[in-house]
Amino acid sequence: MQKAQSPDVSDKVQQYIDKQLDKRQRPKKTVKKSGFTTLVQGVVSKARKLDDRLTFQGMKISIETDKGNVRSGVDPNGHEWKTVMPRPYGYIRGTLGVDGDHLDCVSPDTMILLSNMQQKRAGDLSLSDVLVGFDEYPEVGKMRKFREAKIEHLKRCIGPMLRIYLKSGDVLSCTPGHQWLSYKGNSKTKRWLKAKYLTPGKRLVRVQKFSNWRQDDLYRRGYLAGLIEGDGHFRFSSVDPILNPRLTIRMADLEPLQRVMDYLEYFGLKNLKIAPGGIPSSKSKKPIFYIKTCRRDNLEIVESILEERLVENKSWCRGFVSGFFDAEGGIAARSEVTVSQKDILILDLYKKSVEQLGFSAKLRKSSGKTYGGYEDVSTVVLESNRDNTMLRFFFEVFPSISRKIAYLYSHIVNWMEDEVVAVEEYDGEYIAIQTDSGTYVANGMASHNCTVGPNEDADRVWVIHTKERGTDKYDEDKAFVGFDTKEDVIATFRKQFDQPDLHMGPVSEYSMEDFKEKIKDTRDNPRRLGRGKNVSKSFRTRVTKD
Repeated sequence: MQKAQSPDVSDKVQQYIDKQLDKRQRPKKTVKKSGFTTLVQGVVSKARKLDDRLTFQGMKISIETDKGNVRSGVDPNGHEWKTVMPRPYGYIRGTLGVDGDHLDCVSPDTMILLSNMQQKRAGDLSLSDVLVGFDEYPEVGKMRKFREAKIEHLKRCIGPMLRIYLKSGDVLSCTPGHQWLSYKGNSKTKRWLKAKYLTPGKRLVRVQKFSNWRQDDLYRRGYLAGLIEGDGHFRFSSVDPILNPRLTIRMADLEPLQRVMDYLEYFGLKNLKIAPGGIPSSKSKKPIFYIKTCRRDNLEIVESILEERLVENKSWCRGFVSGFFDAEGGIAARSEVTVSQKDILILDLYKKSVEQLGFSAKLRKSSGKTYGGYEDVSTVVLESNRDNTMLRFFFEVFPSISRKIAYLYSHIVNWMEDEVVAVEEYDGEYIAIQTDSGTYVANGMASHNCTVGPNEDADRVWVIHTKERGTDKYDEDKAFVGFDTKEDVIATFRKQFDQPDLHMGPVSEYSMEDFKEKIKDTRDNPRRLGRGKNVSKSFRTRVTKD
């Protein structure tokens, strides 16, 4: 091949260009099959930059493509393919050490936002808790959205930590390797940045500034007043006799009824129970449940609760807004938080209570018309200020109906920012939290998923023998470690290796010791595998990571 001539460049630059052109003409090396697996990229694979490394039960593992990154290629027919990796993927190597980084974790006192809109210390979390997360990486051309985040692993350790002081007064405590969503330079571009690279002046991404309010008696009384005014029927007067005095609350959702019963019993009401009954809702067709009491001593307590209108007290307002939203609230088509009712006086009380909590609200009065057989009623709408109004509302008032809170998910996150003012080092305890979304909200900040690592107790390895699609030509073997069942392995394979030129062959199962013996004599022949559920990284017999 004739060497390319580039004008106005030094001899060294020209030599470099010529060298690169020569490399392109060299045929790719291949490694012939050696019993267990195959590697077809040879030298090219060795030069590839790794995403991560780890040791699993004595085996050195390199991660080529981490979770959330994209693997792509071209099949023998020239069709391009790409896969967003749901698990880390790489290979086992004969001699490769770990990178030495500690787990990316937060301190036990870090407050984590749960899906029920309460915060909980990281040190008190359990695997049954569900968190509020968001997209680890946005789809092309789209913005990140809130997601439900289920906890997959928790781990408690002790080691080097960083204390990060923010301009808002908040303090973040985490390991040096923990990643926070940050702004790049002075732009609005966002990127994940490890804590060890944070310096004064760096801007971090905030999801929300949460208050430290707690439920108290005034909140409980306000909640009962709001829900009874919305979905209750109360007939009683301690002064004038009333025919058939009673309290009845009918709802299709059990969550608010259970909370009402707990609060009523807390204030001394007796002989309460939730019972099925009534005609199903005309819209949802759900069965109806109710709480009913006719005891005079119970009704006297309820009367005293309903007589209170403590609009100047934030705790009472939180409870009243929460109860009334559970009874009459919803999320409109434009993601607006709304409540509707005929009684303008009650709506005005709700509006004042919402404004006392720092929200802006407006009253849309009824037109008096009928639409689709339903009478138009007045509505109070929260005005959105691009500050995650829905999330802040749910957190500040703590409604009980989970199906209404679920409207938050798939809703676009409106980011705020905070600035690092100081960073200091110390040694302490930390908690690693690994979620299926790859993210969660810690102290109101956008936090990356913690990588807990592989399940060191895993003693089974599944190997899938793959073939080129449409032929019987063997491609390579992919090993899955840390999985519990063969079904999980197959499901992960189909999701992770969804390529037009590849299909699944037989599945073999090995003990960990037998597997190590299988690859013991293959140090000179790197091998491909796929990596499994509780493993953190990959092998050069190929592996897949959780």
